[in-house]
Amino acid sequence: MHEAGLTHGDIKADNIIIGSYENQWDYKGFARLIDFGTSTRYKDDNNKHVSQELKKNFVGNVLFNSASQLDNKFTCRRDDMLSIGLLLIFLVSELPYQ
Repeated sequence: MHEAGLTHGDIKADNIIIGSYENQWDYKGFARLIDFGTSTRYKDDNNKHVSQELKKNFVGNVLFNSASQLDNKFTCRRDDMLSIGLLLIFLVSELPYQ
């Protein structure tokens, strides 16, 4: 997704599907992201990274969003990676601010 110039912006347990998939590729036990309604482009038409200061309305889950997303800054790849990290901590323990 990031290679295509997009960020998800709403990574949470509800937006991940885990299971087995049997067809021509024989995937077994895969994980996939779903619900791309909050996805945004992090690169502009000239293939340059958009300004982090560009404001937008807050969308997503407060529990797994990064500080810059909570400040209504434009979503970047770092925010998706931070959300995945917070989700993993949530799955094995609990977040300190819960």
